[in-house]
Amino acid sequence: MVNPLLGTGDGGAGGSVNSFPGPDVPFGMVQFGPDTFPHRQDGGGYYYGDSQIQGFSLTHLDGPGCKAFGDVPILPTVGALPSRPGSATVPFSHSAESASAGYYEVQTGSPAVKTELTASARSALGRFTFPATTQANLLLKLAGSQAGNSATDAQVIGDNEVQGTVSSGHFCGGPDTYTVNIDITFDHSFTAHGTWTGSTITPGSQRVRAKATKPAAVRDGSKGGASPAQPHPTYQGTAPTGRSLKSAASGPDGVYLTFDTTQNQKVQAKVGISFVSTANAARNAHTTPGFGFDAMHAAAVADWNKELSRIQIGGGATARQQVFYTALYHSLLHPNIFSDANGQYMGFDNKVHTIQPGHVQMANYSGWDIYRSQAQLEAMVDPQAASDSAQSMVNDAAQNNGMLPKWALANGESYVMNGDPADGILGGYYAFGARNFDTRSALSYALAEADKPSTIRPGLNYYTSLGYLPSDGSYGCCNFYGSASTTLEYAGADFALARFASALGDRADADRLTRRSQNWQNLFNPATGLIQPKTASGTWMPVTPTTQSNYVEGNASQYRWEVGWNEAGLFNALGGNKAVNPTLDTFWTHLNDGPASPYSFWDNQFEYAYPWNYDFTGQPYKTQALVHRIRTQLYLDSPQHSEGDNDDLGATASMGVLTMLGFFPEYTSTADVTLNSPEFPLEIIHLAGGHTLTFNAPHASASNIYIQSTRLNGKAYTKPWLPGSIFTTGATVAVTLGSTPNTSWGARPQDAPPSYRQGELPALGYVSSQAEVIPPRSSAKVALGAREVTGSRQSVTFSATASGGVTVSPDHGTLSTAPGSDGTEPITLTAGPAEGRYQVTFRMKTAGGTKLPDISMSLAVARGGELWPYETYEGIYPDGSTFRNGFNGGAFAYSQDALTAAGSPSGGTVTSDGITYTWPITAAGRPDHITMAGQTIPLDAPAAATTLGLLGAATNAHASGATGQLTIHYTDGSTSTATIGLSDWTLGAGKYPPIPGDTEAITTPYRDTSSGGKDATPAYVYATTAPLDPGKQVASITLPSMTGGTGSLFALGYRS
Repeated sequence: MVNPLLGTGDGGAGGSVNSFPGPDVPFGMVQFGPDTFPHRQDGGGYYYGDSQIQGFSLTHLDGPGCKAFGDVPILPTVGALPSRPGSATVPFSHSAESASAGYYEVQTGSPAVKTELTASARSALGRFTFPATTQANLLLKLAGSQAGNSATDAQVIGDNEVQGTVSSGHFCGGPDTYTVNIDITFDHSFTAHGTWTGSTITPGSQRVRAKATKPAAVRDGSKGGASPAQPHPTYQGTAPTGRSLKSAASGPDGVYLTFDTTQNQKVQAKVGISFVSTANAARNAHTTPGFGFDAMHAAAVADWNKELSRIQIGGGATARQQVFYTALYHSLLHPNIFSDANGQYMGFDNKVHTIQPGHVQMANYSGWDIYRSQAQLEAMVDPQAASDSAQSMVNDAAQNNGMLPKWALANGESYVMNGDPADGILGGYYAFGARNFDTRSALSYALAEADKPSTIRPGLNYYTSLGYLPSDGSYGCCNFYGSASTTLEYAGADFALARFASALGDRADADRLTRRSQNWQNLFNPATGLIQPKTASGTWMPVTPTTQSNYVEGNASQYRWEVGWNEAGLFNALGGNKAVNPTLDTFWTHLNDGPASPYSFWDNQFEYAYPWNYDFTGQPYKTQALVHRIRTQLYLDSPQHSEGDNDDLGATASMGVLTMLGFFPEYTSTADVTLNSPEFPLEIIHLAGGHTLTFNAPHASASNIYIQSTRLNGKAYTKPWLPGSIFTTGATVAVTLGSTPNTSWGARPQDAPPSYRQGELPALGYVSSQAEVIPPRSSAKVALGAREVTGSRQSVTFSATASGGVTVSPDHGTLSTAPGSDGTEPITLTAGPAEGRYQVTFRMKTAGGTKLPDISMSLAVARGGELWPYETYEGIYPDGSTFRNGFNGGAFAYSQDALTAAGSPSGGTVTSDGITYTWPITAAGRPDHITMAGQTIPLDAPAAATTLGLLGAATNAHASGATGQLTIHYTDGSTSTATIGLSDWTLGAGKYPPIPGDTEAITTPYRDTSSGGKDATPAYVYATTAPLDPGKQVASITLPSMTGGTGSLFALGYRS
């Protein structure tokens, strides 16, 4: 019932799943499997659409998102050696390929070689069936690791063994490194052997030491930033340096072996690996005696049957059962065994350690991805493996200056992604039954990480003093980016750690951290209904629902819901269930629409909990329908069309399992679960201690997806959630399903799942406008408001201050709110004579003395026709600068040096299609472009102008570009419209041409990276035009809110 080829084809908005089809055992150390060409997918190494194989490498990761592992590809060939063995590939066809749990088989080349692979925990076997020939070759591509190699070393021993080491790492450009040792013995003597370096083949050579090979491209993330000077905290441990592997002057190096198969066509290879030594690799290989391929295969099948049968399902379509068990299989591939058969492992301190008795050291934690779902499922299914994982994390912290893994590969920390995911992983393991680890040390390390500045939580000094991470803060290191998203991650980590502490009896820290988890309120803006980034001075950064700057792999609309522990507080702040439900309905118009869309991007992990929001809002029947859409539209029984994001070491797969089972671990570190409808008529989960959790849903079908009623242990039950105790004691849940919604089931307020509201503020302040632009000596009116969020009447006092001669009237007062409503006060802002950007700040507190977050807004004083007041973000930097939010909202930006060299210096002019533009002034900390989102801008257009020119570019756009409707307003009150489009700023890294109507006005040969480097992808700025009525005078324009990407405007120009 497992098809490992699922998840190896094309994906959805988040990219391909990038699973690997080769054999493995649960949490195994070795993943001996195929790597295809030319699309060797990140981590998984295999793309279903390819027709060439470049080797069968010994290690793989299930969709990690960056290049990783793929160590020592082994390629069988027949005949004379290729001229460049390291670049050799062989053809294959899916008609001669099969994969199952613990087994992979394929025929390659002509004449054909059949390759069969199987695996055990620390070793693997390959069986290669060659034609009868004296030239049966195996090419060992020592320098073939996906991310490049810093060193390789191999030794031919006798006539049937090879030992060696390869070093790689730098996951997503991080500082991590690892060395894997190999031992390969053959049941045949080879008749010839040698080595190669590039195209130089040396017959008979016994040893090869290779130079470094080229690494993967720079990660699409950011590393720290250029920002106003701030005191740097003292970090626990040493901040990472972000090294990368050196480029080599020659191609990959390796070893070739030639066998005579005229008498026996089968050549078997026994492979052992170790991250400690070649001696340990040999010991690991020989834990399985002889070359019993079929016995090892049978043992792998038995291991999987035992693991997968911890969850039994009955009924439903056979294809859907295969999707379920394949998802469960993918969920249990990682983390990986890292200690050898003798208990030794390489620690984060690069010293050899021995694992505690009764445990296995594990490695490879995709923290940000797995803490929401995979960790909880792992603990349910295999509490001992999860306990080993937890103990391993504690061991890692002991060897790494007290820091728990964040995104750790082998024995190194990469610092990829954001937040502090270890809290949710450890808490999730414990809550769902994995408790055989040093919980006290785990809690101690986690508390230190939450309270002391470290490279795991950069910016903790801001978080504890301001209650949020400012967009203009100084973070210094460790891949920090996405200030708004990371504030939410820290708050969520605080909550997860609070529940873990509470479970261990630490009530004081549990109370303190639960209160601190309400820091999300400091970034919630009732005026926009969004979690919105702020500067250190308290000014909200201007955002629209599709703004990506200051968010991680998503946008403001998508992060609106990321408060998975206090939904009641969030939904009250959004205006209550009557406001939330239609907003959710709109959000779910599309399931998986990508990071530039205002709709859902569900396959990215931060959105996993969102479908269950309706369980909190009195409409759980919508959760039931929505989750059914997700599991049937995104989890398909087809390798070619698997939807979704990269699997992220089982994260995406675990969500497939949970959506089909019918529940979700809403709170990460408690076992309370929110409910949807089960997909199968019978589901039995075998829990720790011999208990079982059974779901009986006899009417379950493709059409019967709505819960009509439930019974818990025989008693009527009306809540759309289940208490965590069921995962300790077991339970039977009877679910009656039907084809039409029962809108009353679970709809009462008292039925809603718990929300943890301890420490939340009773009201939140806001101002109706994020920023105003007015001429000198003129006024603007805004509304100051306070929204009550706890269900009790509030009286909020305010006082106002302003800079630059701006006056505020009234500058103090009181806002009164009824339960669930707003209190507002009209405010008049009057500018002085000087142009510039000024700040207006409102300080607020309740009658009970509770201080509310300061509310600040920007006031730009400027004459009409100026664009600088509307510029929103910085996207141009001098070469060598580090930054957090580039032009694409992340790791890349235009190079100021390259733009100047192309004839577009700061404040200079650009001419395209007969229209002259003034390029924006660029300076550190100064916005330089307008993110188009429906702004109306007064213009000072020349009389009789016939054409309006726009200079700009789009991000996250495909071949069709980003498009929208521009509105031109004339002084006589009339309007005209024009559809404009902007091409992607890199043309998809050169994959497609500019869209019709766009002219390449500026071309730079490279773009800058957030770590201060250069990326050799050309970047463009485009000119496009809209017609004007020459008989009318233009008064203003309203910019489009673009679809298909994010459009940015640098300058306007005119042609008469």
